[in-house]
Amino acid sequence: NLAVRLGELPLRFEQHEALINEVRGSIVHIDPALEELRASDGRLGEEINRFAGQADERDDLNAQRIDDVRRQVETQVRDLRETSDQRVERLGQRLESLGDVDRELAYRISVLELRIEETRELSTRLRREVWHLHELRSRMRLEQAQAEMQAVADARRAVEQDAAGEPPERQGNGV
Repeated sequence: NLAVRLGELPLRFEQHEALINEVRGSIVHIDPALEELRASDGRLGEEINRFAGQADERDDLNAQRIDDVRRQVETQVRDLRETSDQRVERLGQRLESLGDVDRELAYRISVLELRIEETRELSTRLRREVWHLHELRSRMRLEQAQAEMQAVADARRAVEQDAAGEPPERQGNGV
């Protein structure tokens, strides 16, 4: 069995060799295409490597730009915070000084209100005194007018008595 099989092997080798030659013959037109594809593959590989290198360079440049922009933004934010803090501090100082001014003005206003009230009270007292003085002067004038009227009436009586021949009456009030 084994000898028969070994004897068939050269035949099989020949069949396989024929098949290989047939396949070689059928792929003869494929070999140049494969060579062309191999050359294209090399060129594509070089271009891919070149593009990858350029992409890496661009990526590095963009990363640097991003870092630069980030630093600039951080600097600007820090400056804005400092400026804002300074403004808040100045505003606080101004508010404190305005509070002091407000308290001072409130004190002055209360002092002025007190003085105005004192002036009103003084004015009221002075008006009362003036009216009292007017009343006293009016009473004094009234008393003078009554005394004059009494004197005129006495003088008239005296003249009428003289005209009638009667002796004048003496009044006890000394007029």
